[in-house]
Amino acid sequence: MLLSILVIQSDSADNGQERPDGDPTNRRLVLPLRDGEIPDLTQTDPKGGFAREGKSYCAPVAISNSLIAILGDRWQGSQYDLVNEIASEGFMKTDPVDGTGPNGVMRGVRQFLISQGYDEKSFKIDFQGWRSHAAEFSSGLEKPDPASFADAMKSGAVWLNVGWYRKEAESGDYVRIGGHWVTAIGVKPSAPPAVMIHDPAPRAGLEPRSQLVRLKRINGGTLKGTQKNLPHPADGFFEMGGEMVIKSTADCAIIDGVVTLRFTEPEKDR
Repeated sequence: MLLSILVIQSDSADNGQERPDGDPTNRRLVLPLRDGEIPDLTQTDPKGGFAREGKSYCAPVAISNSLIAILGDRWQGSQYDLVNEIASEGFMKTDPVDGTGPNGVMRGVRQFLISQGYDEKSFKIDFQGWRSHAAEFSSGLEKPDPASFADAMKSGAVWLNVGWYRKEAESGDYVRIGGHWVTAIGVKPSAPPAVMIHDPAPRAGLEPRSQLVRLKRINGGTLKGTQKNLPHPADGFFEMGGEMVIKSTADCAIIDGVVTLRFTEPEKDR
C-alpha cells in the first residue's frame, strides 16, 4: 500500500481557498498531513495574477501546496498570496522565464519558514539528485531514493524536480530539454516504487487530480544537456510513467532531484 499523505483531493482544499481566521499561535504543527489537506493548485490559474501568467511558476505553486497545509492558521491569506510571497525576491526569487532551481527552492523555503516564526533548528531541508546545489543542503544521496523520501513525508514534505528528456534512439542516452516541479503526496518505496503527485501544470488538468506515477529504474545510458553536472550516468535514476503527463516536446520524464523538508519535533496528536 502507499504510504499516503493524500490519495483523493478533498472538496475542503479548493484552489486558492482563503484560510479561516484564527490566532496563528493556536495552530500546532501536526504531521504527517492527513488525506485532503494538500491542495492541487494550477500554476496558470488567472486568479493568482502570477508573473508571465504562471508559465514558469511550477516551483512556487508545487511548494505552496504543501506549505499552506503545514502552516494552517499561521498564514492569513489565500494560496495565491502564498505563491506570490514565496516566489518573491525575499524568498525563492523565481524567474518569470527560467523558473526556480533547487537552491532557490531550498533557500526560499528555509527563509520563508523562519519568517513565519519557525526556529531554523526545528526543521531540515535536504536535496538528493544530480543537480547542482549548495553543500549545506546535501543529503549525500546522488540518486533519488524513494525509501528516504517516503520517510521524509512522515515528518514534513517532499517536492520532485522532474527533468524532460528526449531519448536518442542509437545511443539510448537522454538529452535534457527542460524541467518541472511537482508535489509528492504519497510514496510506495517497495519494488517497483510508485509516487502519488499533484502536478501544477495545466496539461495535467485544471481540476484537482492525484496522479499515480510508477517509477522505472534506469539501467545504463547517460543524461546529457547544458546544465552543470551533465553529462551524468543515468544508471539508477528513475523514469516516471503511469499517470505522469509528459510534456509534448519530450519523450520521457526522469526524477532529476528531490527536495525534502523534515520537521525535527512534530506533534503527533491532534
